[in-house]
Amino acid sequence: AGGIEGTRDAIGIDSILFPTVLERDFDSTLAIFGEVAAPLGPATIEVGSRLSEFRSYGREWSGKGAVRAEFGAIDADLGVSTGFKAPSLYSLYAPGFGNRALRPEESVQVEGGARYAPDAASVLSVRAFENRIRNRFGFGATYLNTARAEVRGVEFEASRRLPRGFRTFVHATYLASEDVATGRDLPDVPRWKIGTKLQYDPSAGHSLTFSALWKSSRTATLFGGATERLPSFVRLDFGSRHA
Repeated sequence: AGGIEGTRDAIGIDSILFPTVLERDFDSTLAIFGEVAAPLGPATIEVGSRLSEFRSYGREWSGKGAVRAEFGAIDADLGVSTGFKAPSLYSLYAPGFGNRALRPEESVQVEGGARYAPDAASVLSVRAFENRIRNRFGFGATYLNTARAEVRGVEFEASRRLPRGFRTFVHATYLASEDVATGRDLPDVPRWKIGTKLQYDPSAGHSLTFSALWKSSRTATLFGGATERLPSFVRLDFGSRHA
């Protein structure tokens, strides 16, 4: 499988307080990508690649590779991928806090996981990952880069289909982040995220959901570059869908 993708981003910023002469008011990207999968004994090998031509940053490659296998009711996978993200025009030129020296973000991620379905109504999964990032996007007095950052985490998820059209979901994520230069946690990254959802499907195309999400305390970056420790919080959501 593969394809071609093109994007064009435009921006216009000018005001009496912040007159701005932009070095460029639009950016464009043209990319070609492909992915193949091939069986190798009891496993499947997947390889993908993406070649992007950035108007501002030239030609960049990114890719991924993974191996997947089934062991009865367990599906397991292990993979590695690379990424390249160009800064948005807004982060470069926003009046007051844009940073024209902002560099693209590059990353390498290794991840693996397993999914266990003991019966037709239940699914359990766990996934671990490590992401090493160069020039990670962040925010201080202006938009900025963190020269080297690392984010490691483990994700757990469980779901079960109940009688009378109900389904339950529970998930938890643990994150350990680090600014390699300082040894400190990255701002705006909570250590824990735990959530649950109850879904009711009375008929095809109709559903009601109630969800709760808890995030642990974290350091937040305020406008101007100051930092503040934000307390943990819980968010509650209720939604409906009618097709």
